[in-house]
Amino acid sequence: MKYIITEEQLSKYVRRYLNSIELDVSRADNEIWITNMEGRAIFYYYIDNVKTYLNIDPDIYSTVRGMFGLDDLTARMEILFWFEDKFDRRVDEVTVWWD
Repeated sequence: MKYIITEEQLSKYVRRYLNSIELDVSRADNEIWITNMEGRAIFYYYIDNVKTYLNIDPDIYSTVRGMFGLDDLTARMEILFWFEDKFDRRVDEVTVWWD
């Protein structure tokens, strides 16, 4: 059986998944470290002199990409949009830690 899911619905499911992860957030002047409850860093946000960056743990990235059948760019953008909404921060560049 096939289902048709709109982009808006897909974004909603990605956000629901990311919001379901229990997170511990540590903030400094120009940084935000986000770890899971086991203490493993899964997101790292920092501000350079000119740009803002979000680094993503490869396991979270791979899970989002695989679970929702997203291509590389779409997976990064969905995570970026989720982060910007949840933490009220603008992100200029998103990378996966292995990049």
